[in-house]
Amino acid sequence: MWITGTADCICTPSKNYELYSLSPSVCKYFINLVNASHCLFANATGLAYDLCVDTEFALGCGLDTYLTLREQEKRVIEYSVPWLDWNLKGITSNQAVINSQLETDKSNNILTYQYVCKSS
Repeated sequence: MWITGTADCICTPSKNYELYSLSPSVCKYFINLVNASHCLFANATGLAYDLCVDTEFALGCGLDTYLTLREQEKRVIEYSVPWLDWNLKGITSNQAVINSQLETDKSNNILTYQYVCKSS
């Protein structure tokens, strides 16, 4: 599972998608959260946060509208926890939970995503 953000100019969605495409994983998700930023994925504070924001600004994302830290973390957890339960604990019903949440959020313009699952 790749989770990226449209307002991430440091680890851009396009670069992440390139890595996603190269992954040999049989089943994989690529989730691009609208207005999610690199600095909030890093959960940086103080000087580290200021430097991160300055870097994003220099790379062209400085004037974007960002999600709040709480909202970005909430969204990441919404997808990650069921995915981890499915893949690490074998709770296969969580795949339907993830797919349903992604479709709902896509229809609400909260994200874009791609899911690929090839038979082995």
